[in-house]
Amino acid sequence: MTKMLVYLLLVFSTLYTYSDSHLASSLHQLSSHYFKTKQLDLAKKYSKLAIAEGSSQALLDKGYQYTKKGNYSKAKQYVKQAAYKRNPFACMTLAILDHGIENAVTTYDKITKKLGSNCDVLFQKIPHLSKWTVLADICFAMGKNKQAEECYRQALEYPKPQVESSYYKDNIYSNIAYFYKKQKRLELAMHFYQKALDTGECSNNALADLAKTCYKQGKLDLTRALCYRKVFDSNIEYHAYLALIEHAKGDTNAVQYHLKYAFMGTEVPATITAQAFDKLIKKHIATYSETICLTWVGYGYFERKQYDQALPYFLQAIALNLENRYTINFVRYDVTEYLVKIYIQQGNFDLAKKAYQQIMEEFPDKARYGLAGLAKKQGKYEEAEKYYKFLEESSDARFKEDACKHLTTIYKKQQKFDLANIYMHKLKVLRDENYKKMKDLYPGELS
Repeated sequence: MTKMLVYLLLVFSTLYTYSDSHLASSLHQLSSHYFKTKQLDLAKKYSKLAIAEGSSQALLDKGYQYTKKGNYSKAKQYVKQAAYKRNPFACMTLAILDHGIENAVTTYDKITKKLGSNCDVLFQKIPHLSKWTVLADICFAMGKNKQAEECYRQALEYPKPQVESSYYKDNIYSNIAYFYKKQKRLELAMHFYQKALDTGECSNNALADLAKTCYKQGKLDLTRALCYRKVFDSNIEYHAYLALIEHAKGDTNAVQYHLKYAFMGTEVPATITAQAFDKLIKKHIATYSETICLTWVGYGYFERKQYDQALPYFLQAIALNLENRYTINFVRYDVTEYLVKIYIQQGNFDLAKKAYQQIMEEFPDKARYGLAGLAKKQGKYEEAEKYYKFLEESSDARFKEDACKHLTTIYKKQQKFDLANIYMHKLKVLRDENYKKMKDLYPGELS
């Protein structure tokens, strides 16, 4: 098997998880990210951690590495372990290793039956998969293009699960388009991408891949049109490509507009070359991907209450986020929330307070709400009162309502019943106003 096989199946394996735990899957995704960005020492480190957590994808990758070296007996050991975890790619690869491509589908059925795993049930849950698409993808990666093309044809005829056909067909068409694109048969690739678009439910992956293809072909207007179909989903990659297009067209204002929505604070000199700008954008996208992967690994450990292991991943994600200042910024706030929970578990309220203070500029209401909660938890009612009174003036009705509710509680604890009654009345008025707004928005749905 070629280097292309190892790379392509690493890409595939980030898309599908079966019986893997969240942590195992996240560690594998982090390993894959480092593999794709050629940070091989880190890729190996996280691959080992993923295998230790029982990741079927990491086991499968290890099997492919041994296959590449021609060590098929060792490869089968890892692939079989992944197959026992009901991974269809592993089952099909085992079939190929045992009986060759020609007999793989028949052998595959026997293997899944022997292992007691019904992968067709998984195919129903993941509609664009079938034994034919799995075999086609593996043949394609092995350079067996004729067999891959035939398998994709079979995939189109494969009995569809009970799902909307447009979703099913879109993904099959996208796979075939990618297959033709990699062979540089661009007319056929564009034909199948168009068929995917015609379903009306073209996936983000297909649309992004088509946009990249058009961009590389110099079809800037078409790339722009494709990106604008999804740019309102706040996907940084689409904004990044639009910035590249506008840079190629010399529209500096448009470049800055799209950079604003992708990366905060990214200043691009007017004289930057197209090559240097392309490199800058790719670096930002790779760093964003790493930030997301680190966040999910941290969450995997947090979920298990392994707070000491989660902490460094969250801190690293925050550091990368601060360095690049991403506008699409769930990391900045959500990770802060996890950090605060960990610090509270450790009894370190000073660090928890500092974490909230660091997001005050970007998320003033959320930061004050968090700081007020911390102060209240410690019995520092005057400090909590100060933050809640700020939130009384918030433009967000939820914060205003919660501030009144907590101030009522604080004043009751302090036996300041006159003030407690005032805020109880304010709370009732706010709730009545919010209820009326909801009734106006959803007439007939609220009794």
